[in-house]
Amino acid sequence: MRCTTLFLPLAAGLALALVALVGCSNARGFCAAAGECDEEIAALGGFDNVGSSDDSIEVCVAQQDGYLRHLRANEEQECAEAAVAWDAYMACVATVYANEGVDEACDALSNPLLVDNHPCDGELDDYFDALRDADNGEDCSAAEE
Repeated sequence: MRCTTLFLPLAAGLALALVALVGCSNARGFCAAAGECDEEIAALGGFDNVGSSDDSIEVCVAQQDGYLRHLRANEEQECAEAAVAWDAYMACVATVYANEGVDEACDALSNPLLVDNHPCDGELDDYFDALRDADNGEDCSAAEE
């Protein structure tokens, strides 16, 4: 009985920690939306094509998380700012997908020049501004000298 008393709070704490850890990646919601919007994104000049199978979404998550790690690993401040901005854009897309549904999420993933009232326009502008500041992303390249 004493082991059960100690085990339950420990198990509950571990479960909460795992939920928090899994929930930290904005890429999951971003990629889920991209998987739902694959055909519409391609038609509207969107930024990412993701298949709709479970492994396609998992590959997308790994790619997006890897891209953020790549940007954060660079010593240039502009690269870190680009990572913050891209993460904010992914969070915006994920939030739009969760709160407003697939159609709005597809708009958020589409080229803002082709969609009126782009729901994540500000976040996307911040990302492109950060990339421009980083010499169009060249300063964030692994091959940079």
